[in-house]
Formats: sequence, structure tokens, C-alpha cells
Amino acid sequence: MDDAWMPQDDPDCTSLLDIADGMGGSPETNFLVEHLIPTRQLVLFSGPSSAGKTALAFHIAGALLTRRPVADYFDVPRLILQVLVVNAEMNPAELLQYANRSIAGLDLDDEHFDWDGTLDRIQTLGRGRETLRGLNGEIDVSRLHRALTNHPGVGLVVIDSLRAAFAIDENSANEIVEAYGKLREIIDEFGVSILILHHLRKSQGGYSGNRGDRVAGSGYIVGGADTHIQIDPGPKGFMRRLSLQKTRTPSKGVYAGTEWGIEGTLTDTSSSFRIITTAAPKRDRVLDKLTAHYRTVGSTTQTTEELNKVVGRTAREKFAKRGILLEVPRAKGSRTKSWTLPPGAALPDDDGDPALSEASADDAEC
Repeated sequence: MDDAWMPQDDPDCTSLLDIADGMGGSPETNFLVEHLIPTRQLVLFSGPSSAGKTALAFHIAGALLTRRPVADYFDVPRLILQVLVVNAEMNPAELLQYANRSIAGLDLDDEHFDWDGTLDRIQTLGRGRETLRGLNGEIDVSRLHRALTNHPGVGLVVIDSLRAAFAIDENSANEIVEAYGKLREIIDEFGVSILILHHLRKSQGGYSGNRGDRVAGSGYIVGGADTHIQIDPGPKGFMRRLSLQKTRTPSKGVYAGTEWGIEGTLTDTSSSFRIITTAAPKRDRVLDKLTAHYRTVGSTTQTTEELNKVVGRTAREKFAKRGILLEVPRAKGSRTKSWTLPPGAALPDDDGDPALSEASADDAEC
């Protein structure tokens, strides 16, 4: 081999293998939270007001500190010691309330679990409504730098929210570039991941579409992030779906465009604590309800009217069209249509035409 192609000592160049060795791992990207938060990256969570951005961020914090799966689905490969929150939108009482609710939402049942210990490991920059601005109005991350120096166990920094924390004009690309540049310096020096919470354009609502241009402000808010996840709310406002809009670290077949159903279930009627979990596709839940109904009534056939009451007319028609429900031959002179569920019935692949969409199943009441 020509010596010109052999590795040379060059002060201006660094091999990728050296970079990987310096990061303490292979060239493959690791995750704090699988698919959602890669290590040493700038991650953007966007969504409309009240969709659950802050609740999900604190849920993730609690999951990282206890090494429990996020939303009972996304793996947490390793325990981290501390999470740092730059809280620019809530007073201390509100902040504590969110932390308590989110940790409770992990549904911890271990009697040895140290609740106060976990709260102690969620550090906040100041006590509430803090901004990363200096006395002269310049972007200043020196306090964030000192906090990370004093708390070397921090693995994730949460910024809630981008506009409030930096007190910037979110429509100014120059200001966003400057803010992101400062955060990149923090990532490079301390090896943390940074999670930024941001909102959508109010005129866009937040109930349809997945494009990054729905995010309020400069296009660099999305363009400068490594990962962008959009939180879409359901009809009642709280999160219904996570959409991976952008990623520089595709893993295990998960690429931009991947979506996960997600929901927050109240622990009981008197509590505001939500257990955040991934939601089974609604079509699967409707099918489960249908099969459970057949088992409960102990009958092999049901009339059209009975099934409409159980799963809704639209679902019943879709199931019949796909062969999940089979029409039973009517008795001579009968006008009543009846249906049976074949043994081992299973929902077929969508093939681009979902058997049951979120919209079409709304009348199923599941």
C-alpha cells in the first residue's frame, strides 16, 4: 500500500475512531432514552400549549433517574444520577407539582423507592422563571456552566421553554443560531444531552399535520436540532401521539416519520397524576373490545345492531369489509343481519388503508 494512504500525524485532523474512543464507546450512537433522546445531542420537543410537553419532560427525568422505561415502552439503557431543569415558565410551586405528578406517573410500586431522593436529584437553575441572559442583555450560559460543573452527575438538561429561557426573538435566525451555538459548547464540554421544549404556531392549532414548518419561529429551531419530536394532542388536549420528525441517529428501523401512540391515564378520579404509556393503536383496541364482547356473551353470532353498540357502525363496517367479521346466512324470511368472528381472527396489515383510523373509530367509545 502507498505510504501516502497510511495514517499520518496531522495536528489539523482527527480520525473518527479517535473521536469514538474519546466518547468512551463505539461509533454507533448511544441513547439516554431509546429513539427519543440520543446522548450528546440537541433534542427538540414541540407541541401546542397543554399538549403535555413539560409533563413528558419530567416523566423522562423520573424514568432516567430510576431506569424505568419511558411511557412503559422506550428503554433507558443506563441510570443517570441527576437531571438539570432550566425552568423559565413556572413558579417553584408549579415546578414541584409537575415533578411530583410525573414521578407518580411512573407507577412506582417498590416500597424501597426513595421518592425524596429522586426529587433531590432533579436540580433546577434557580427557583423558577430563570433566563439565560446577562446583565447587558446578551445570551449568557455561565450559570448553566457553573451548575454542570458543580453537579457532574447530570446527564440531561431540560430547557422549558426555548423562548422564555433565552428571552429571545424566536423569529430571528441569528439569535437562534447564537443560542444553539452556546448549547453546543455545553454539550461538547460536559457530554450531556439537552432537551428543548418549544411550541407550535398558534394559528396552526396542533391537531393535524406533522411538518416542521408548524413549529413557531425561525426554521433554524428545527434545522439546528439533531432530533425533533412533535407531540400531538388528542381531542381533550393531552398528548395522543409522538411523531419523530427528524433524526440524525436512526436506530433499529426507526427513522423520521415514525409515530407512536401515547396517552396519559389518570391514576384515579380524585388524582391529577397521570401514568404516561404508549397507546395501542385504536384499531387494535377496538378489535380487542369486539373479541371480548363475543367471549362475554358466549354467542357465536351477533346482530348488526348489537355490534354497532359495542364498536360503532364505522368499525363494524370496516371489520366486515376486511373479513374480520363474517356475515351469517339469514334464516328464511328474516331481515336481521348477523355476524360471526372467525376463530383466531386478527387485524390484517394496513396496506396503506388502515382498517380503523383514529377518526373513524371515535364512535367506538374505547
